[in-house]
Amino acid sequence: MPVLKKINKYLPENLRLFLLPNYRRLCPNILNIIFLPQLRCQYCCPYCIWNRFTPDDFKSAYHSSREWREVFTNLPPAVVTITGGEPLLYKDLSDLIEAFPKKHIISSLVTNLGAGVERLRSLKRRDFRVMVSFHPSMTTRQACVKSLLALKKSGFSNITINFVAYPDYISLIPSLKKYFENETGFFFRVDTFKDPVRKYNERELAYISEYKKSGIIAKDRTESYDFEDTSEKLCRAGKKLLVILSNGNVYSCMEGYYYSVCLPYKDKKHPQDNFYLGNVFDGNLKIRAQNTICRSACVELCDIELAGVRKRI
Repeated sequence: MPVLKKINKYLPENLRLFLLPNYRRLCPNILNIIFLPQLRCQYCCPYCIWNRFTPDDFKSAYHSSREWREVFTNLPPAVVTITGGEPLLYKDLSDLIEAFPKKHIISSLVTNLGAGVERLRSLKRRDFRVMVSFHPSMTTRQACVKSLLALKKSGFSNITINFVAYPDYISLIPSLKKYFENETGFFFRVDTFKDPVRKYNERELAYISEYKKSGIIAKDRTESYDFEDTSEKLCRAGKKLLVILSNGNVYSCMEGYYYSVCLPYKDKKHPQDNFYLGNVFDGNLKIRAQNTICRSACVELCDIELAGVRKRI
């Protein structure tokens, strides 16, 4: 784990993206946890699955940093991604990060910085990657750059700018990438847009193809859901990947949460699949001992990479 801490702190994002498709071959036994202490968000991005489909009672759930420290103290050593919702809206975030159990690695924190940068700048601990999501429907590129430079000045050196190739902005991606990288020196990462009710049209797919050829989008990024794909997939979800929500519910993967809770995914879940693993506050969490076979459609890259999803032959 100490070696992983060094790699996580200094590994450039473009090299990390290159290695991610082989993550489970390189790190077969590491437990990864995607942790969402806060599901609310001050933004309402048109492509955000969490804002559109997460139930209100999930968004309002809250547990203190003390409660979460106790939870993570009792979990096996893991590499943890803190995301949301917007994690900067979680009022105990600073206390949680500063006193996070040392047996775990905080790999990254995913934020839109819309709640400001002061909470991050006040941290003594800065050994994690900050993944800053830029949403042009909610803020300006100039405002985002100002926040990024403030973080850079305060000592955060490993920052990545995330951007979703939403159809409305797809033609702007090359100019946005050039602008952000020139202004900040940070890597501008582009991910494809995946939605259960809308797919890219032919013109938009042509852009995606062009961006993959030029290296703007990684070649392994997926474009759309094929809910008719009921092929058997073998993965480590629930064994080496956990998704922990603000209410304490634990799912085997991100896609598993969508299928378990969110419309219109619930109607698409294969009847043989079960993604819910229990609740950390109810004491009934059961981490899987074996790899699992899943038949529901899977295009979420964090699941595919961190769970090592492989189609069975």
